[in-house]
Amino acid sequence: MNLTTMEEIQARHRKEIKELQNKITAKKKQASKKTRKGVNDECDRLEQALKEQHAEEIASLNSTESNVISTNKDVEASHDELPESVSDTTTPINPPDNVEIEPELKRKGPNKAKARLARRAAALETLQHEAEQESHSMTDNKSIERENMLNNFKSRGLVEKEIRADGHCLYSAIADQLSFLSLDNTNNHDGEKKVDYRDIRRRTADYISFNKDDFLPFISSDVDDDGGGIEGYTRKIRDTAEWGGQVELMAISRFLNTGINVLQGNGRVEEIRPLYNIVENQENETRKDDEKVLWLAYYRHGFGLGEHYNSLHKSST
Repeated sequence: MNLTTMEEIQARHRKEIKELQNKITAKKKQASKKTRKGVNDECDRLEQALKEQHAEEIASLNSTESNVISTNKDVEASHDELPESVSDTTTPINPPDNVEIEPELKRKGPNKAKARLARRAAALETLQHEAEQESHSMTDNKSIERENMLNNFKSRGLVEKEIRADGHCLYSAIADQLSFLSLDNTNNHDGEKKVDYRDIRRRTADYISFNKDDFLPFISSDVDDDGGGIEGYTRKIRDTAEWGGQVELMAISRFLNTGINVLQGNGRVEEIRPLYNIVENQENETRKDDEKVLWLAYYRHGFGLGEHYNSLHKSST
């Protein structure tokens, strides 16, 4: 009977774990902010299912080998319990007088099957211990990022305004900045100063459409994947919860004619500036750029859906 060994199972398990990790990485890279939660849940289910499958296979193998050991013992016991009549009816063979009869040596070696099980159990325990140690030693990126953000808020005199993580966070954060600084030049309904993120989405899509030659080199890979050209790209900006990034920030900065500072978890500030007319800037010496700069906080690890933007206000104290 050809039994699968523990070494073979462990080798296959390692291969399956690696394949699953590659599969999960590919899924997460392809996920959008709108679908990322579902993808994360699916990946968790796949990991849990593989763990349970591996545990069942190891338990099944251990049970099979235990049965083999038990069967061997039963066979040995049946040999010891042969009826006396069998030995009595056997005709003894008398050796020649000149041949010495050596006494039968009963050599009973160690139980190899039990030893193999013990070694495999020890190896499995070692693997589990190493996995636990690796898990404990992993960097808590979320806590580190949050602590760095808080320190930077304090040192720069900024107060964070949390934005809902719903795929619209970049546009909602920009809308909050415009409302807070009273910088928007659109006609607000009912005289309200609050700016709607949907208006920022629409204006971003329009600006990219009207200036597509400036932006197409930065979004060519997305256009190829989507298959809808620049129209498909801007349609997602205008009509879906597709999250925004560097390209959209460039467009927003230009159509608002406003600088945008993006504070990151490592303390670095990404400065995005519009295409100012240098002559006009020289003539308008009284304009204060700092008063028009929008401040955003950019998180990589702090939110379940992935990348996220919050709005930052200058502290009044």
